[in-house]
Amino acid sequence: MIVCSYLVRMEPFTQHFLRLQGGHFDLADRMFHSIKEAWNSASRHNMADVKELIPEFFYLPDPAAVTAVAAARSGRGLAVGDARGRIFRWSAPDMSSAAGAKGGPADHWIRDDTAPFCTQCQVRFTALERRHHCRECGAVFCGRCTRYEAPVSRLRALRPVRVCQRCHDNIHGKKE
Repeated sequence: MIVCSYLVRMEPFTQHFLRLQGGHFDLADRMFHSIKEAWNSASRHNMADVKELIPEFFYLPDPAAVTAVAAARSGRGLAVGDARGRIFRWSAPDMSSAAGAKGGPADHWIRDDTAPFCTQCQVRFTALERRHHCRECGAVFCGRCTRYEAPVSRLRALRPVRVCQRCHDNIHGKKE
């Protein structure tokens, strides 16, 4: 996923992907500045750690990095070719059963700028009280309300990931 972000977030592709993201770059608390640190974090320490690049990095001129980008007809796949002739392919899981913040699989996360409070306990987010997204439903919670972990198969993560209590209980078959 990180490789995909680096390859496709460069002109002339940036404007296309900005359109897909509602015209906004991601917020600073999920961005990173070091390729090496981001790779180590996502590949070794925390498989669910997916971060964004700083916006200025999107515009770096590097014509040799990407030579071709193609989306699958289904809209759930992407292929990127580089100057060395390598082709990288990614596919997204089927999201047709997306249920949003109702305790089911999310097709997208709720935007940080639309959630000033925790969905569950209503604590206000600050620089010290950070936002966390449930990897299953996509809702925004404080750290206390997303202290649960559960395997989310559609993410293809090797380890359990951060989820809210409702999704944790749903995944493990507990009654509400």
